Amino acid sequence: MVLGFLLFGMSCFWAYIAFSQLMLIWYGNLPEETHYILTRLAGPVARAHLALAILRFFVPFLLLLGRAAKSDVAHAVLLIGLLVVAGQLLDLYWIVMPEAPGRRGRRCVFAEAGPSCSWWACSFLALPGLLPATSSSLRATRLLAHSLRLPSEVRHALPQPL
Repeated sequence: MVLGFLLFGMSCFWAYIAFSQLMLIWYGNLPEETHYILTRLAGPVARAHLALAILRFFVPFLLLLGRAAKSDVAHAVLLIGLLVVAGQLLDLYWIVMPEAPGRRGRRCVFAEAGPSCSWWACSFLALPGLLPATSSSLRATRLLAHSLRLPSEVRHALPQPL
């Protein structure tokens, strides 16, 4: 349930920051500032901003409004989190590619997306149950969580030592 609330809050925070940045650039109306937005709204990545808003704000916001979706960590929060990760990768593409030298209009290839995808793939290997849970640091983490009197949801989310 905690992860659902955190995902809901972070998607609202992302929308707030994105809108604040756009409003400041629009209100300032400085040529060196507006160039950033104009190249992203009129170039080959012009429709990406709509997909960003849908993947990173509207879908998580609407699906996580109810309490049931926030408490179903195994299914709903995981799927919504994967959508947000896809939105993050699209956001990185939307920020970098219009300004990349010699790559205007070129589609994303593995050289650009590979490092991000490989990092996410390696982080999923650390999910509970995939790696042996016998390390002393894992036991220390569980003892620390118990001594800090963290909620039982957080303590039970940690992998159980063997």
